[in-house]
Amino acid sequence: MNLTQLPNTGVSRDTATTAAPAGLVGVAEALNQTGVFIYSKSAVKIWTYSGDAWSEAIALSGDVGSRTHTVDWATADRLWIQSLEAGSVTVRMVAQTGALGAANLGSPVSTWASLTDTPGNFTGQSGKYVKVKDDETGIEFVASAGGGGGSPDGVNGQIQYANNDEFTGASLIFDDTNNNIGLGTHTFNTNLSGSIALQAGAKPSAGIANQATITAAQALEPAYTDLKLLCHFEDLTDSSTLDNGSAAVTVAGSISAEAAKFGSNSLKSESGGATGKAWSIAATGDEYNPGTADFTIEFWMKASASMISGSKFVFGTDGWRWGGPARQIAFLGNRIYQGNSAYTSGMTIPADTWTHIVIQRRGGTLEYYMNGENTGTSYTNWGGDITDWAGFQVGRDASDNYGWDGYIDELAVAIGTAKYTENFTVATEAHSSDTTAAPAELWVGDGSNNLTQISPHNAAGEWEFFSKNVETGRVVRVNMEKMIKRLEEIHGETFMEEWYMTPTQNQNIEVIDASTVLPEANPPE
Repeated sequence: MNLTQLPNTGVSRDTATTAAPAGLVGVAEALNQTGVFIYSKSAVKIWTYSGDAWSEAIALSGDVGSRTHTVDWATADRLWIQSLEAGSVTVRMVAQTGALGAANLGSPVSTWASLTDTPGNFTGQSGKYVKVKDDETGIEFVASAGGGGGSPDGVNGQIQYANNDEFTGASLIFDDTNNNIGLGTHTFNTNLSGSIALQAGAKPSAGIANQATITAAQALEPAYTDLKLLCHFEDLTDSSTLDNGSAAVTVAGSISAEAAKFGSNSLKSESGGATGKAWSIAATGDEYNPGTADFTIEFWMKASASMISGSKFVFGTDGWRWGGPARQIAFLGNRIYQGNSAYTSGMTIPADTWTHIVIQRRGGTLEYYMNGENTGTSYTNWGGDITDWAGFQVGRDASDNYGWDGYIDELAVAIGTAKYTENFTVATEAHSSDTTAAPAELWVGDGSNNLTQISPHNAAGEWEFFSKNVETGRVVRVNMEKMIKRLEEIHGETFMEEWYMTPTQNQNIEVIDASTVLPEANPPE
């Protein structure tokens, strides 16, 4: 045995040796110890060191139960135990201590848990977690992910139970006030109880064979990093509602409060109007010229008649006219013309309905989107090097021909960027130069890679079923509301009833009894 000290408390075991004592070896007094009690089942001899000399204290060789001895540190400086058996034996030692005062405690040791790089004190570590390091070489203090509470920073999980707003950093929360469970959120509507709330994340992109998923997805409308023109058409002078990008100049316009997709007004076009063009805008430089780069043009339109042909000038560059410059473009009816060449879109734009239109060149390919869905008609190597777009106009061409009746709202032009790469949920609010989020939608996924939106509406608020298989690429979209209305026309029966009631989900005015509205009850008159 070659120990430098005994522990302050508890039982210590060590193996006695047959070798003779040599020098200052053995056990010495530790902090505040008064002595040490020794017990051995085997025969041993106890030596003590005092006054610079070793001496035999006692030989424990009697009956097994009597082989005990106490060494008083007042009379000894060192302790050594010698085996009297043929080999090594085991002894038990218990340190005898007095009470430790505050002055004897000192500072925490720097090697607690036997890890030499463990922090040596707790200064500045309030509210932090103790965590084994990733390389398993020590222990460290770790701040919480949310700051001041929650799970440790990094890839950690936590289930938090509370009803007093102490939710910071938690990922799964049970609110025992109204029996709600929140996944990634602790904000619950005031009239919500017994419910599961999902924080919106990214739409699922693929399935896993042995999983089925439920996801609250929130699509982001990407920011316009190359926005050159953004017109809300609330008026023609207020810079907060007419953002012309890089110093374009408004020439004429006709703002109307008769219809608006967002806000209070839109741009009105009249084919028989005395003012010719409904609206035009001219650049002060070459900011509207894409050259060979990508571009995106999008707007909302509401036509007085269905647009199924190319005879009405909805929107275009201010230099387009029949037989005019070859690079100028016009969106006539439902298709793009460049010069005199028509590029059909496959769209039928309905009458008296706000419809979202996207015309863009992406990687040299002309593409169309209607209400967020690619029409499937595209043209590669389209447009060439465009360097002569000096402005845009709505309602009539450069010769005041091809007038149309309707409204345009939320016109945006990006030069240098193709904004859309796949089908998307159209925005439910006015355009912004910043990234904006669409309302959360509920999706389910299965192990066969079918991703189905079960929020029962599209961007127009209509009841719609949408499903996509990301493995095969097959997409199914069924407008249930239109289908049922068509069945009603054919059969003369009413299959769908629709009305509006309060409260909304965010109002806590009354509780709706489902039995009063579903399914037998008649709708209100």
